Amino acid sequence: MTVGVVVSLPAETAARVAREKRARKSPEAEIPAHITLVSLVPAHDRWAEIAAHLRETARRHEPFAVELDGAGTFLPVSPVAFLAVGEGREQLAALEADVRRGPLAFERPYPFVPHVTVLHPGEPEEVRRAERELSAFRERFRVASMGLYQKPPGESWVHREEIPLGKNPSPEQHAEVLPPAGEG
Repeated sequence: MTVGVVVSLPAETAARVAREKRARKSPEAEIPAHITLVSLVPAHDRWAEIAAHLRETARRHEPFAVELDGAGTFLPVSPVAFLAVGEGREQLAALEADVRRGPLAFERPYPFVPHVTVLHPGEPEEVRRAERELSAFRERFRVASMGLYQKPPGESWVHREEIPLGKNPSPEQHAEVLPPAGEG
């Protein structure tokens, strides 16, 4: 069994991203939009230890704003088009580094780039077109939790727990759409 930890997008933002993914006929169009912190990390019967680690990690990080700001690709390394993170990039990187300690410690083969995938895999021309077409994409939202997922061998991902960020999270704490930076 493996685990994954993600930041989910608010429903309105996720729906907008889903439309963009379907418009590009992304093979992963039905996967809910998210920002992956870690993925496919072996759990080795350490579920309770991993969950406890993530709850403690979440307490050290207060909710923060994220803005999806334009698009990018991982070409030529990987045929992926994505929505780029502007505001909130540093907070996501700090959260990812903290998550990737203790029972989830591993060396990344590439630097962490917070993003939301919109096309994967795709032909290079399709990936470049998606990057151009999404260059003006903007959406700002509040990150208030991270999701813990489990993937049993040969099965789909299963959401196991939504872990609120902050020392004193409220029971109804969730992601929400925010006005653009400098407004509202």
